Amino acid sequence: MMSEIINSMRLIKMYAWEQPFIQRINDLRKEEVKNLKKSALLQSISSTISPSITIIAGFATFLTMTLAGVDLITTEAFTILSIFNAMQFSVGTLPWSLKMITEAHVGFSRLQELLELKDYIHPSNRKVVANSDISLELKSANLAWETVRVKEKDKTHMSKNKNKKEELNNITFVPCLFDVNLTIKKGQLIGV
Repeated sequence: MMSEIINSMRLIKMYAWEQPFIQRINDLRKEEVKNLKKSALLQSISSTISPSITIIAGFATFLTMTLAGVDLITTEAFTILSIFNAMQFSVGTLPWSLKMITEAHVGFSRLQELLELKDYIHPSNRKVVANSDISLELKSANLAWETVRVKEKDKTHMSKNKNKKEELNNITFVPCLFDVNLTIKKGQLIGV
């Protein structure tokens, strides 16, 4: 979103769209900060709990064995403790590995959406004449605006859970200009 805004800065300034874009950016930032805070909270909880899991597991194992009436020999107790200490690193890295797996899943799903986009088909199949003095020519052109249909119940949530495929299916075209004939020669200055 930010790279598109930066690349189109002149257009945004020319049409005085600063305020709508500022509002859109602020909304996106609020949503991003909310998700980052949630992620950081879950990460801190898991980072706090994971080192103590092996201690709790050892304590629970010894408590269960004692309540079950199993006679513990010191060699067995130290063996169990050494096994839990060996598992300390594996259990400690589990939250980080889960975080990396979910981030990889998000990245792969975004890449999948990108790869599933429709191929761009150029509207003109005609060959361009290189020696022509005409830069742009429209003959009997019908032009339309692209709009996205939003259902009344979706307006409140503004497609938070809607995926890109559903949004692409809601695109409609509103015809606005009909039978336009326009010829612009090279070097000609046109104001619209």
